Amino acid sequence: MKHEGCCEPTPDARENPPGLSALRYRTGTWATFRAAMVTQLPLESVQPENGPAKRPLAALTARDPSDPTIALLDATACVLDVLTFYQERQLNEVFLATARERISLVQIARALGYEPGPGLAASGYLAFNVSPQATEPLLVPVGTAVMAMPEGNTPPPVFETDEGFEARLEYNKLPVSRRLPRADLKKGDHHLWVHGLTTRAQRGDGVLIYGTDRLGTPGSERWEFRRIAAFETDTAHDETKLTFERGLGDSYTAPPERALEVLLFRNRASLFGHNAPDWKLQSDQTQLTAWWSAGGSMNGVPDAGVDGRTRLLSATKPVVQWPKFELADDPAVGTSSVDLDRDYNGILKNSWVTLTDGYNVEAYKVLQASTRARQDFTLTGKVTRIKLQGENLSVFGRRATTVWCEPDSFQHVGEPDLSPVTGATLSLDGPYPELTGRLLGVHGLDALTEAPAGEVVRIVSATVNADGKTTLLVDPPLSSKYVRAEVVLNANVTRATHGQTAPDEVLGSGNAAQAFQRFVLKGKPLTHVPSAEEPGGQAALTLRVGGAAWTRVPSLHGQPKDALVYSLRYASDGSTVVELGDGEMGARLPPGAENVVASYRTGLGLVGEVARGRASLLTRRPVGIDSALNPTAFSGAADPESIAEIRSNAPNSVLTLGRLVSIQDYEDFARSFAGIGKALAVGIWAGQRRLVHLTVASASGKPLGPTDPVLVTLAESLVQYQDPVHRAVVDSYEERAFGLVASLLIDPAYRWEDIDAAARAALFGAFDFSHRRFGQGVTPAEVVTVLQAVEGVLAVDLDKLYRTDLTLAAQAAPPQLLIEASGPVTSGGLRTKADLLLVSRNAADIALSRRSE
Repeated sequence: MKHEGCCEPTPDARENPPGLSALRYRTGTWATFRAAMVTQLPLESVQPENGPAKRPLAALTARDPSDPTIALLDATACVLDVLTFYQERQLNEVFLATARERISLVQIARALGYEPGPGLAASGYLAFNVSPQATEPLLVPVGTAVMAMPEGNTPPPVFETDEGFEARLEYNKLPVSRRLPRADLKKGDHHLWVHGLTTRAQRGDGVLIYGTDRLGTPGSERWEFRRIAAFETDTAHDETKLTFERGLGDSYTAPPERALEVLLFRNRASLFGHNAPDWKLQSDQTQLTAWWSAGGSMNGVPDAGVDGRTRLLSATKPVVQWPKFELADDPAVGTSSVDLDRDYNGILKNSWVTLTDGYNVEAYKVLQASTRARQDFTLTGKVTRIKLQGENLSVFGRRATTVWCEPDSFQHVGEPDLSPVTGATLSLDGPYPELTGRLLGVHGLDALTEAPAGEVVRIVSATVNADGKTTLLVDPPLSSKYVRAEVVLNANVTRATHGQTAPDEVLGSGNAAQAFQRFVLKGKPLTHVPSAEEPGGQAALTLRVGGAAWTRVPSLHGQPKDALVYSLRYASDGSTVVELGDGEMGARLPPGAENVVASYRTGLGLVGEVARGRASLLTRRPVGIDSALNPTAFSGAADPESIAEIRSNAPNSVLTLGRLVSIQDYEDFARSFAGIGKALAVGIWAGQRRLVHLTVASASGKPLGPTDPVLVTLAESLVQYQDPVHRAVVDSYEERAFGLVASLLIDPAYRWEDIDAAARAALFGAFDFSHRRFGQGVTPAEVVTVLQAVEGVLAVDLDKLYRTDLTLAAQAAPPQLLIEASGPVTSGGLRTKADLLLVSRNAADIALSRRSE
């Protein structure tokens, strides 16, 4: 049977121009097949052996679907529709660009030698604080687990240390130098800082400042006595600021260049006799007795009356004070000693006192101090006699003199260092020579933004200086500028990754008669950590057979028949399959009961990217450890590769062929590296040398710090694969944002609130991380196109388009034809990062208003 004529059925068109997301291959559908068969019914012919051809169905005019013939054609069309549909789908599943099923893409990728990434655990650092009771160094073992603070209904991720290290109490908070070097005292200084606290200081207390000049020369005037006008204490750092009533120095002398010692007098004394009765109010008999006992011209005339006194006064100068009342005339103590008004047992030999009388001020060193009884000036009592080293003692009067004594000694320290902590050089108060090579966690407040900041650097060297301070050289230099008073430096830091160790799991028993034995891990997902040797991440799994560890390989293909190796395959549900050899490609498992045991960790993906300070719950506290904290956010995580990512990354295995030659090779390699979500490679000049500069971002779209493990391992991996002639440098990007001011004319049928929300969502979707390239600018046309496409928007008037990091004047300018974003460049030996220009997430930067017609 055949058909003839001008109406022969033809299949559907199957032309497939480049760039299609699906291939057209089916020859028809139910409708076209049915129509073709119905059309051909009267044309079908039968050629008998003798005679002309006949058309036996020409008389069949029934077209009702209930007719048996038409029903048969309908059923046949259904079968053909199904067959051609799946035929087309099967054809699409064998091409990388058109496959929809994950299993198809996985198999295609494996045919190219590429294993789709199973995901990557977030990585970062943990800083530990040692208990004050732990005086000896402690070993923090590998695998020490710290859980993040719970957030919402999601189980909190657990992080484990990648290596053990020695923690010390003194490294909990290294004392960053908070003061400038002690400077010379200058004339006019009104305050100084001292090390030490005093809770008894009050306004008006006396302070003595002296240096080497005064110690070597008792007559030197290079010393200062001042009274306190105000003081403040810093209890956290055991320091006190003393403010004086007037500045140091005067028109004749300068203050000591270096304050060897600062003395704060905590007591005041008076001279013996300061409270003696007024001489003029004493009776004649008392005055004559006093003079008689002192010796002189009236000695032996105790009975002299008034006339005697009159003759005495007229024959000598007027007597207005007790005999021996002046210090120079007191033979009982001598010219270099004084008696105080009572016993002061706090005055010790070699201590200092200062005498003041409202005009004269002199400082004296105590050469001797003793306690004795004295009776004079009608006064009787126990006194302290002090022998002094100094000058001008005779100028002081007995009544008006104050003796400042019993001082507390303080060390003069430099002024507070108000500069931020930043750069490659850090200064510590104290000797810390053993810090070289350790990781240093730095966190505190950013001096520019006053927002919390943190980073981890490595200590390249620790040098103890002559003044006892330690200078640290760190790499990389600190990127933030930290408020010095708030910054915390912790050297008990180690690298950690997301993932929790599961108990050893018995996978099964070896069977030498079975080829390619397979076992499925119960826990999922299997943790993978960054690795320079394995761009897709290294599985945190150890497989032991009969107690001996076997080696994991990317594929069993090509392995020696006796190689103790295994490979991993990943199912779409996140489970992991362990596959062993067949005796030709890798050894078979030896027989044994439950002799296959796996030790592994579970946990990976973007859920592990927790913010700084969130990982702080020790699940099992090591002995001597008080607490733990992540000084920086955990980063570099990646979820298992999506279909789109497999389609994009799979060809890279045949593009680079395991080596990096062209600039595009570097970009392709970085893009397929686990934990990297975006990459750009360009050639730049650094002096006379051409470099390959890689700009990368994490899979979550966040910038990476210079010490983030993913960035570090990527740089290490490049060294293994790159052309030795070229040197590659890896940087993260600089996030920039743009804002806009626009008015929208909308359809009256829509509410403005709905249009505003939809327009903002459209902007966030069109100008987010996944849709923008490094160094890509933004044009007004792009913004208008996005807003115009919002349902209900009739017209758009873009008034401003600006970068939010520019000045207010620049932001106020009319929209330019292009809002630029810079690529990576070098200038003056300095390298700048590439920009990624995204729409600002600050609602105030996106000003949308409703426009009236």
